[in-house]
Amino acid sequence: MGRVTLELPRMLRDCTDGRSAVEIEADRLGTAFAAIRNRWPVLATHVFTEAGELRPHVLVLHNDRLVPRAPRPELPLSAGDRLTIVQAVSGG
Repeated sequence: MGRVTLELPRMLRDCTDGRSAVEIEADRLGTAFAAIRNRWPVLATHVFTEAGELRPHVLVLHNDRLVPRAPRPELPLSAGDRLTIVQAVSGG
């Protein structure tokens, strides 16, 4: 498995001790999602539903490319790849 960088928006950085980017070991998207759930359970509650799916207001980018709403857990990751979590923000 290779090291993948997980980039987080400002509003989720409290879940990772204020860090904007963290490294995880993952060879597939499903492995990366499992690492998020295991290492940062509070972050996982903001990103995933109770059923384990991405929340409707959350997008994930893989090397700046949008991951489909129904992500493929078998999507291969390589050392040096970046996963970016983006949350929709609304207000008046």
